[in-house]
Amino acid sequence: MLRTLKRLGAGLSVLVVIAFTGAMVPSVAEAAGATCTGTYGNYFAGGGSWGNVSVYGAQAAVEYQNPDLCGDDGTTSKGWTSAWAMVNAAAVAGGGGCCWAQTGWYQAGPQNQWALLYGAGIFQFAQYTKKCSADNSCGAGVSGLVNWISGTNPSTTTPWTYDAYRDFTTGRLTMRVNGTKVLESGYDPYGTWVTAWGTQFLAETNYKSDDVPGSSGNHNNWTGVKYLNGSHVFAFMPASMMWPTTTADTSNWHSGYWSPSSGGRGIYTYSD
Repeated sequence: MLRTLKRLGAGLSVLVVIAFTGAMVPSVAEAAGATCTGTYGNYFAGGGSWGNVSVYGAQAAVEYQNPDLCGDDGTTSKGWTSAWAMVNAAAVAGGGGCCWAQTGWYQAGPQNQWALLYGAGIFQFAQYTKKCSADNSCGAGVSGLVNWISGTNPSTTTPWTYDAYRDFTTGRLTMRVNGTKVLESGYDPYGTWVTAWGTQFLAETNYKSDDVPGSSGNHNNWTGVKYLNGSHVFAFMPASMMWPTTTADTSNWHSGYWSPSSGGRGIYTYSD
């Protein structure tokens, strides 16, 4: 089920460094009195690729199909759903909240943790793990993430292109939305991340009672699914590099691979 949630006006754009406990989860007190059921956490549906020394980044055009948040996008929902593209790796040493860079969109209900920080609505975001997260040296209770948040809404008709990659010229992690750089890391991941990098093209929620985007008759699609290769060119991700099957963390979510007319291998999600 899809419902309309009040959109925020364009122009809200902030760069923040805050404490996190996991991917895209702010460390503020959980809001009380809302409709979501089950355990708060990070739940996923979608596809990706395992670590490969030929991968330096990830890119995809990601649709926006308005997800139902815990059965209520209205005044009481604390639900949250997102869709994104990510490049990720393990830490060379240590084992903190490492290591990734990602861009995409998210939608937060008015009682969600993100709404307490930035307001309810639909947002673009970019995020990367700081260098200190690789060895847990960021400090007690801080997993070391940097975020860019924008109130510019994703298109409901033309998928926006999101990418995250290591720029060969600067040596920095670079995150872009529709080709515009929105965030850049303060360090070179070489020497901090292992050299075999993976990709993820996933929908994510805070509750299993949230919907992932898409419906049975109108899937939420990732097209132009690409990786940045050693020639610094985004190339279509071949099936041989990708996970054998997609993933979905609850039975009422669905995901899979498909073959877009534009080429390469696509990914889709939807909820019953």
